[in-house]
Amino acid sequence: MPRHILRVPLQGGKPVASPQFREQASSLGLNPDELLKEVQEYAKKYGKFGLAGIEVEVSNGRINIVVQTPPIGEMILKAVGKPMGSHASTKEIIGDVSLETLAEIAVTKYHELKSKSFKSALKQVVSTCKTLGVTVDGKSADEVIRLIDSGAYDETIKKYEGAVLGT
Repeated sequence: MPRHILRVPLQGGKPVASPQFREQASSLGLNPDELLKEVQEYAKKYGKFGLAGIEVEVSNGRINIVVQTPPIGEMILKAVGKPMGSHASTKEIIGDVSLETLAEIAVTKYHELKSKSFKSALKQVVSTCKTLGVTVDGKSADEVIRLIDSGAYDETIKKYEGAVLGT
């Protein structure tokens, strides 16, 4: 059976069943309402920071849901409630975010980051704060990265590492 891809329409950042989606799902022998319910349930874990898109891959009777998330910078800006980051010419601080929130972003984006460990993925996310003008728990991104390297946040890293590794 060939591979088919259904694009799930989003409304207000949530998956919805458009007439086109219903027709495409039905033509593949799928119940559109059940499929949408499954997609909505799967997408819940990504909803905090918004969705960029959702696709359903159907091949050999198997269904694979693929969620596209916004870029890391957009997720951080949403977390601090700002529409855009600091201007490059100034060193203004536009907001502060917790390391816990950044760890949640790292979990969400882990599959896209080419990191060898959750610790390095978290450091990538923290480093994005520097360019945006966002502090982390009141500290500069550089300072937080040094603290991560020194082991100061190992407990937090272990807590979120399990979510990525499935333990």
